[in-house]
Amino acid sequence: MATKRDGYKYGQVNTSEGGDANSNFVDESGLIERPAADALPVATAVPMVEVTAPATLQEGYAFQATAAGRSFHVRVPTGGVEKGQRFSVPMPSEDVCASRVSVPVGHWKNGICSCFQFGICHAWLWMTCCCPLLATAQVQTRLNLNFCGDEKTSGWKGENMAIHLFITLIFAVGYLRSFFYIMPLLQKDLELRADD
Repeated sequence: MATKRDGYKYGQVNTSEGGDANSNFVDESGLIERPAADALPVATAVPMVEVTAPATLQEGYAFQATAAGRSFHVRVPTGGVEKGQRFSVPMPSEDVCASRVSVPVGHWKNGICSCFQFGICHAWLWMTCCCPLLATAQVQTRLNLNFCGDEKTSGWKGENMAIHLFITLIFAVGYLRSFFYIMPLLQKDLELRADD
């Protein structure tokens, strides 16, 4: 037996077997009634964020973007993107936002001789070859890491560079001391032994 009420057709429900999936919507006459408006799910729009690609990236590549003061992971859509291309992604909720960059998956972006891309006399190349501690400090600062490689909590950006520069100066002073003080003593000692 079906009844039509409020423009909707309702069917008879068997409630004699100790409950039904629809038992909370069954009225006294045994007909299913329409649930209250607050019981129905409400469709909500997902906020979208427009992201500019930092480089030419393949599909599936993940990188970190910042919008409205929040950092979150963005996955490159199907087909990949070109540098400067804009694409939309859903804005994640507060609890999904990540604070660290994930390790990229893929291949090396540069070749083996890319260190010469700015020229053989560029400061970046010479700093990396002659003073790797300062190059490491620069990378740690860009990744927001402290001297030990943990996430940085202090606000001063020059902390890593200052620590690495201090260590480098200690080594430089030690090298100069050995070059100007210890080497002449060794040379003098060798001359005395040669005379004997």
